[in-house]
Amino acid sequence: MFRSNPTSANFEFDKKTVVMAVRNTCVTDARVMKEAATLTKAGWRVTVLAIHQPGDTAEEEEKDGIIIRRLTRLIHRLSRRRSTSSDRSSPRSSSARPASATAEPGRTKWASTLVRSFLLWLDRRWIDFLFFREARRARPQMFHAHDVNTLVPLFLAARLCRRPLIYDAHEISTDREGWSHSRLWYRVEKFLSRRVEGFITTNETRAAHFREAYGLKQVHVVRNVPPLTDVADNGRLHRAVGVDRDTPVLLYQGGLQSGRGLFLMLEAFQEVRGAHLAVIGFGRLRHSLEQAAKQLGLSDRVTFLGRIPHEELLSYTVGARAGLQLLENTCLNHYSACSNKLHEYLMAEVPVIASDLPEMRRVVRETEAGCLVPPGEVKAIQAAMQTMVQQDEWVQMKENARCHKHRYHWGVEEPTLLKLYGIKQDG
Repeated sequence: MFRSNPTSANFEFDKKTVVMAVRNTCVTDARVMKEAATLTKAGWRVTVLAIHQPGDTAEEEEKDGIIIRRLTRLIHRLSRRRSTSSDRSSPRSSSARPASATAEPGRTKWASTLVRSFLLWLDRRWIDFLFFREARRARPQMFHAHDVNTLVPLFLAARLCRRPLIYDAHEISTDREGWSHSRLWYRVEKFLSRRVEGFITTNETRAAHFREAYGLKQVHVVRNVPPLTDVADNGRLHRAVGVDRDTPVLLYQGGLQSGRGLFLMLEAFQEVRGAHLAVIGFGRLRHSLEQAAKQLGLSDRVTFLGRIPHEELLSYTVGARAGLQLLENTCLNHYSACSNKLHEYLMAEVPVIASDLPEMRRVVRETEAGCLVPPGEVKAIQAAMQTMVQQDEWVQMKENARCHKHRYHWGVEEPTLLKLYGIKQDG
């Protein structure tokens, strides 16, 4: 068995197994996979519970010794059953009209919204149940919850199994773009974070917030930075967007979501000549962004490349003239962010254009590898883009990125994670 001290995050175990949970497909979640890989190298058997997306992901797979088990959402199960049932049933007479067809439009819409909301709530609770069930069945020596939306089921599983739980807050979910029920999440996170055996977050600004908001003595910082890598530019990005190697390509990579300055990015790029803009990523705003690019007359100068597998991403990034990270100051989560994309640009020795927010400001000023712009100011973004297109200052910024990448890589962060798991390192 294991011995634990509830006031300490260091443990000794007979068996080294851990179950992680993350509420996404775990296809592009670099942080989860980096942590899992670190623990695997240290001799642990790691299982990651994630969400299955039919047609896009495998329900179970193994990557470099890490088992990823994806759970099927209730709405997908119901949809599959309904499809099977429809195939088996005989076609109804066209003269037979369902009762809902004669209902009042307003009442029908209201009922439909109510049913949809209930099904979405039920779907979330179903995933909570599956996380709990699968984690408990595995009976690992450690549990590891990624973000607050997996914290409740893993906390319950950990307590029933009498095993320690590490909580990894990737975001400030109680004040985050697009998240609802923030007061409820605040109460859940405050109550449970005081009862876990280890608390991790991504930077010191967020750690200070959690300490103050929840009265915690210790919050560990494990920055979300990439492994130390040297990648040669073989022209992959330029080929993907269809321009010659002499054309500067400005790059945005990340989620296509609100609050990330994406429409401002397009507006600013409209006045930048002699360059191309590449957008890597996916999200609900893709169609709207493509329409905006068309309306601004940028269809032939902006290319949306969609999702790129994370293991291939840097081979595209390295070809960019500059990387864009234009978060708007719309919530505390954005204000406190130092996006992993910013560090991916620097790892590829690509200068950055970043919003002048505390954590990103600190990195850009320390490295002198980019331009800071006031969040939301189109003229400032445009001027920074123009600076990057003109090579005078860009050459020195690129050299600075090359020199400083050795300070911001995953190998620097691994010791903190390993210490939480009670793993002694050589040397």
